[in-house]
Amino acid sequence: MKMIRALLRLPAIAVTTVSLYLLFLAGSLPLKLVNRNTENWRHKCTKSWGRAILAIAGVEIHREGRAPKEPFFLVSNHLSYLDIAVYLSSVNGTFVAKKEMENWPVLGWIAKGLGILFIDRTKKSDVHRVNQQITDAMKRKQGIILFPEGKTSKGEEVLPFRPALLEHPVRAGMPVYYSSVTYRTGKGDAPAEQAVCWWGDEPLFAHARRLAGLKKIRCDLIFGEKPLKADDRKELGRELHREVTSIFRPVDQELPAQGNISSR
Repeated sequence: MKMIRALLRLPAIAVTTVSLYLLFLAGSLPLKLVNRNTENWRHKCTKSWGRAILAIAGVEIHREGRAPKEPFFLVSNHLSYLDIAVYLSSVNGTFVAKKEMENWPVLGWIAKGLGILFIDRTKKSDVHRVNQQITDAMKRKQGIILFPEGKTSKGEEVLPFRPALLEHPVRAGMPVYYSSVTYRTGKGDAPAEQAVCWWGDEPLFAHARRLAGLKKIRCDLIFGEKPLKADDRKELGRELHREVTSIFRPVDQELPAQGNISSR
């Protein structure tokens, strides 16, 4: 049964992704011809994509707290590529993602076309370039979503934050919002640590096939109460890490049934 679910869901995810991207391109062209901003159209398409992917994958989101409105700067822990769909279904924003994602077949091309910012974490010099892109995005009233751990984890704890990309909010005196994401699977399924979190060296497709075979996934998305400000990015990184840790629930932990429940 798991194999059948995966064989049905993976093509559906691929078709949905490509279809909505083509729809985005088709809708953007006339807007650009009349010099209109395409941000609202992009948000509509990415939100529709996020909700569709979660519905196909059998993901229920339990949201707690209030999501920020753009423009905003939001940081979160990072567990899986599924985090992208979770956040795009919930807020209007774009991501700062690792450079490797840009080279993913089809998905990298689509992500770049949708305005995702890529950083090469092996090069310190790339930090300045990406910080400038963040500044430019904020000038266009965008929302920025950052995973300052720099990599995914298996969900036991929040990894230390890398503060290099917090330069813009510090320099601009801008408050930074924070949130946490966690997952749990149902009875008879592999634990979320293995089947949802993508933290080892396993190839993407092999992991995605296992994730797509799960019956149901619960995601708890918790937004912090108040944004934080600081005059130093290292200090800001420490404060944000402390607050994200305080609202984080380890993966596969028994969770209270609270918050707004949505699978779309």
